[in-house]
Amino acid sequence: MDEHEEIGRRSVVMMLTAAGELAPVEATAGDAGSGDEFTPSDEKYVREGMLGSGGMGEVLLVHDTDLRRQVAMKVLREELAKDPRQRLNFVAEAQATSQLEHPGIPPVHDIGVTPSGSVYFTMKLVRGKTLKEVIEALSNGDPEAGAEYTLHKLISILERVSEALHFAHEQGVIHRDLKPENLMLGEYGEVHVMDWGIAKVAGESTEQDDPDAPVEKPGFLTESSITTAGTEAGMMTMDGVLKGTVPYMSPEQANGIASEITSRSDIYALGVILYEMLTLHPAFEFIGMITLIRVVQGEFIPVLERNPGRHIPEALADLCTRAMSSDPHSRPESAAAFGDELRAWLDGSSEAERRHREAEALAEKGKEAASNYFGIKAEMGFAREEARELVGQFKPWQPVQEKKPLIEAKQRVDNLRTQLAAALAETMNLLGAALLQEEGNVAAREALADLWARRLEDAELRNDDADGIFALEMIRRYQDGQFERLLKGDGALLLETEPSGADATLCLLESRDGLLR
Repeated sequence: MDEHEEIGRRSVVMMLTAAGELAPVEATAGDAGSGDEFTPSDEKYVREGMLGSGGMGEVLLVHDTDLRRQVAMKVLREELAKDPRQRLNFVAEAQATSQLEHPGIPPVHDIGVTPSGSVYFTMKLVRGKTLKEVIEALSNGDPEAGAEYTLHKLISILERVSEALHFAHEQGVIHRDLKPENLMLGEYGEVHVMDWGIAKVAGESTEQDDPDAPVEKPGFLTESSITTAGTEAGMMTMDGVLKGTVPYMSPEQANGIASEITSRSDIYALGVILYEMLTLHPAFEFIGMITLIRVVQGEFIPVLERNPGRHIPEALADLCTRAMSSDPHSRPESAAAFGDELRAWLDGSSEAERRHREAEALAEKGKEAASNYFGIKAEMGFAREEARELVGQFKPWQPVQEKKPLIEAKQRVDNLRTQLAAALAETMNLLGAALLQEEGNVAAREALADLWARRLEDAELRNDDADGIFALEMIRRYQDGQFERLLKGDGALLLETEPSGADATLCLLESRDGLLR
């Protein structure tokens, strides 16, 4: 086709007007051209450019002269236009897409035949970029793409894709070719699932299908509200014929067994797209037959290992892994269920659960570290006592060799002091990390309050007021009621005297001018 070539059906507006003036249909039908023949100036669409091309057809940018707007026109390739099966497939695609009336699926406006005999249909023109282009920009470190397409935004895009897909599945349609290239992101936030060219509509049988056999496998579609030329003709997808894009195919699809392809095959593709969003790398690099074998066997690098430099939330990694399971029954049961898990992460509920689990694990390690700290502290107390006892057994002027037991005892105290500092640091780091994961984690707060209560006791035994005041403040920060009496500071003092009945006076001593008064 030439640039700006007029294509498509007879223009209704041209039929209704003559010399720019409104005229009755019967008076102008013959004036619009020569009888029923196509006249270039009378045709409805004018080609303005190419939007894309594939194995089956081309997508053109055309101008609708009747409604005076730009639309996308998908045209079956001329070399395929004479093949009845290809024409049937193409018409079925247009019919199926037109009946999937969902905001996430571009509406079909018109269907017809070009003057050269190629079938076409027109649909909404979506201006924007594909998800493939976005992921490539992110992978290349494009700062603008990184600022606009955060992980949160990418996941919200996939959630909307899952909604559109669930709608299609409810109508009995399986896409079979989901991939980033077929997900269009509009300039105004629209998300469209494109290219339903190899979609399977329930009612399109396979060669091995038994029409009388009940289907019991979850996810198989047996009825559809969508009717197409394909369903009416009993169009078959032969086993052994691969349809789709290998790196995004489910194992059952890659096996070429059409009867095993279900809605969960599309969910597998959602998992592969999620993998790419999380890692910025494809789950499978396309290298011919090797890729096909790896897809069938489920051999891909675990999502958490594919790009160690990129933070991947645990909840999303788990969803991705389950969606890409080789066993369809281990995948989320529906696109809606897949979307629900994405939404839970977006809402923060699944992330909160993950943070709680991590905080609990860190708090448990922190308590173990605290127990180790107090064990070392007790051991150091015994070591100090032993060293003190040895001090009285030796004179300063005695040879070093004779004082070796004392020197070793003091060295042991020093070593334990170093271990004690390290154990305290480890305890504080672990419990602090638990509170970073979950600010109000009860286990971590209780462990910290107990730690500082015991350090308060130690400060009081050493008459260290500064350490005692600091410990009290730390107890107030972390305790949730268990040390209320300690912090209140009141209590009872019981004195037993011999003989009994003595009077006692309790006085508060204050430091004045360097003296206790």
